[in-house]
Amino acid sequence: MVRHDGRMTPLTDLIAANRAFAALADQVDADAPVRNEVWSTAGAMIDHLGVIQAWATQVVRAGVPADRMQFTRTSDRQRVNWFLQTSDALVEALEVADPGRACWTLWGAEPVDAFWRRRMTNEAGKHLWDLRTAIEPDPPMPEEISLQTRVGVIDEFVELLLPAARGRGIDPLPRDVLLVAEDVGRRWLLLPRVGGHDLAIG
Repeated sequence: MVRHDGRMTPLTDLIAANRAFAALADQVDADAPVRNEVWSTAGAMIDHLGVIQAWATQVVRAGVPADRMQFTRTSDRQRVNWFLQTSDALVEALEVADPGRACWTLWGAEPVDAFWRRRMTNEAGKHLWDLRTAIEPDPPMPEEISLQTRVGVIDEFVELLLPAARGRGIDPLPRDVLLVAEDVGRRWLLLPRVGGHDLAIG
């Protein structure tokens, strides 16, 4: 991923989150409920993250969009082994990709491979938390995700996800919201604008 200072960071968090996800996936019942409105069971969550990672691998390799439906796990593939194969392939693709190479991205983000490092790390961390709700109602933030990556989650939210949601018609914020991370010396100010996007100001 790209740090706030513009330098690349290793894929340590992505690898750690995927390994923890796979270890838990091997222990929980596939029908166990998880706290996610879209993928409501552990099995559905495992399949979802595997599909997303396989899809992103193809996008990173080719630099162009791909059809997610092509990467659905077939019934003859053992779920956890399949997930491990997809996650390993993603890490390999990201490791060899030129972070400055032009590549299709989501939400109008700068079209370079570096986008996918942050996006897939955040995805893995989020769904690791989701999967842990199968055994704990309200688990803490995964310890596999470093402080710098947690900052990247907020950066991605205010830079890309919130403006994209506003573009789809989500109601604007009722007032200014200031997020302060004292441990890293960062602040984010979200400003509601009628007919526009919420702005992130560092």
